[in-house]
Amino acid sequence: MHDNENAPSALRLEPTSTPAYRATSDGMGSVSPLQVLSQVGSLVIEKSRLANDASEQLRQQTYKLQQIIDGMRDSLVVLDGAGKIEQFNMAWRKLAAENGNPGIHGCDIGDSYLEFCLSKCESTYRGVSASLGTAQPFEFEYVFAGPLESRRYLLRGTPLPAGGAVLLHIDITDRYREAISQRMTEAVFENANDVILICKPGGELIMANPQAASVFERSDLAGVQLHSLLCKDFMKVRGREAIRLLRRGESWRGEARARLADGRLIPFWGSASVVRSEQSAESYWIVIASNIAPLKEAQALLSRQAFYDELTGLPNRRFFQENLISAISRSTRNGEGLALIYIDIDQFKLVNDTYGHDAGDAFLTQVAQRLRSHVREVDLIARMGGDEFTVILEGVKRDADVVGVCQKLIEALKPVIKVGQYELFARCSIGISRFPQDASDEVSLLRCADLAMYKAKQNGRNRVCFYSLAMDAANRQRAEIERGMNLGLATGGFFTVFQPIVCIDSDRLMAVEALMRWRCPDGSMIGPDVFIPIAEETGMIHALGESILRDAARLVRRWEKQSIESIRVNVNVSSLQLQKKFSAVLARVIEEERITPWRISVEITESAIMENFDACVAELHKIRSLGVSVALDDFGTGYSSLSYLRNLPISALKMDRSFVRDVHENSRDQAIFRAVLTMASELGIDVVAEGVEHYQHVSVLSDLGCRLMQGYFFSPALPVGGAPDGNIKAEWADQMKKAMKNEYLDD
Repeated sequence: MHDNENAPSALRLEPTSTPAYRATSDGMGSVSPLQVLSQVGSLVIEKSRLANDASEQLRQQTYKLQQIIDGMRDSLVVLDGAGKIEQFNMAWRKLAAENGNPGIHGCDIGDSYLEFCLSKCESTYRGVSASLGTAQPFEFEYVFAGPLESRRYLLRGTPLPAGGAVLLHIDITDRYREAISQRMTEAVFENANDVILICKPGGELIMANPQAASVFERSDLAGVQLHSLLCKDFMKVRGREAIRLLRRGESWRGEARARLADGRLIPFWGSASVVRSEQSAESYWIVIASNIAPLKEAQALLSRQAFYDELTGLPNRRFFQENLISAISRSTRNGEGLALIYIDIDQFKLVNDTYGHDAGDAFLTQVAQRLRSHVREVDLIARMGGDEFTVILEGVKRDADVVGVCQKLIEALKPVIKVGQYELFARCSIGISRFPQDASDEVSLLRCADLAMYKAKQNGRNRVCFYSLAMDAANRQRAEIERGMNLGLATGGFFTVFQPIVCIDSDRLMAVEALMRWRCPDGSMIGPDVFIPIAEETGMIHALGESILRDAARLVRRWEKQSIESIRVNVNVSSLQLQKKFSAVLARVIEEERITPWRISVEITESAIMENFDACVAELHKIRSLGVSVALDDFGTGYSSLSYLRNLPISALKMDRSFVRDVHENSRDQAIFRAVLTMASELGIDVVAEGVEHYQHVSVLSDLGCRLMQGYFFSPALPVGGAPDGNIKAEWADQMKKAMKNEYLDD
């Protein structure tokens, strides 16, 4: 064990300043033996006293030295030339005791320091072993893995002349961590994406990180006043508040706008706080700010996406609805009128189907630009979706003013719209509702404008219509009809009837036209002019169309079983059906019903073809490729030209009844018939006169050269069950003869 009492000591004798003795002699200079013995004894006693004093002095010095080294924070160990411990302080005793292994304590005199190091830290062992044999001081760092934590030490070794060394273990863990923290702080300061500014109290910049220099486009910001980097509006209010807080030693946090050298303003979210120096009483302002311009841009983009239409850039439905509520509130408060304009682009679907959706988008974009440029800045125009737009007009005094705006919008769309290589035209139907006359809330006002817009379409499109109460009644009636149609489809309320097409020269039945009828549960009948438009709007036309096609195919199959030959069944098809690949439906029905394709003929109106000419013609060619013939129905009413007619794969023209009604007394109608018959003959196309109702029609049309006729003069449309199953042809022939006989009798 360590014992100060037994510590080795060294003795060094020094001569005294005055002799401890003085020799005596007689006059002769001789000395007596007694005197000599006495002097020797005195000398021995004096030397013994001096030796004892020196030993005590050494012990005192050794004790003081041990007290000094025990008071050191750092661990000290003295080694002999063999690496064994000769002396150590209390710090080493504690370090060795806490980290020693069983049997290897390292805190006793004579313990092997090298064995202790090898058990705890191999790098220290190698370093000390290599350095003990040299006469040069050495130092290196090592990490001691203790039971609770690892500590970092700096080991400094000083060789002793007689061999061995004095080792000083300096705990640099905290210093090392501070250095790491300092380096990390510096790295953060240098590489932070945020602006970091260090200022004197008052705002003079002392230091700025590279990001600050980059943002403000200034290489040296030292000495610059903080307020000069901020916009004046901020400094007037919030900046002064921030300075007051900092001067009181408090922190500030908030949004600010910085002004760049070129005058641009950039929004920042920042904080400012006061930091006091540990070395002095000085304090500093630390400002950390994040550039939130990208965040603001992202928020603006999200807001734009939430409230603006991506395609046209106009406000969207959500923005419109919120602003309509506000507009109604303002109008109520100010006692002013308000008008809501609802715009629908006529036949826009035709553009999409014919030229593709990209062309349709480009078309709508130009339409939106024209509409926007023809309303006032204070008026809100929005895209509701698809091809529908709305305009809110505030401060309205007269209906005529609203009509004037609508006429400007219609006129704005008249010039040709160029989309790529195509030249397109836009027309629109406009409905108007008024606050407070028509409705008192935004939902009702929008509904009324929508109803008025649909009425404008029904009236012929490309026109303006004000809402009226009668539209509500019509809308309710339409809703009832739609519900009844759904019920009729589910319960068999719809059925097929057939009207004959006859050859007047031979009294032969050439074909029958399949027509849809609807009987309501109360037994009343609703005509196709009522339910067909609703069926097309709701999509029920596809189910009705396939139903009538199957009835026609079954009639053909029945005739074929009865050997009734050469009679076709004509089926009406809408433009919507053609756009939904009607040729595929037709091919499937022909195959499933196992009939001859030429016994079916498809009728499509001229106006339906003109809605989407290219797509319809392509589908009609597919129908012809199945062996099914095509007839152009209601010819003369669809505004087509002869160039269109030349490209249609048709085998028959059905002259609209409007040309037949007065043909017996109208020379113009007769001239039209004559011209059409001549043209059709040259093209190899049959002509059928529709709406033949009395003998005068038959007589004049026959004289003009028309041989195929259809109408009530010959027979109304009859269900299959209305004639004997065995001889349908004969039944209709009998009715035809009876009708003609009655006409002759009337004459």
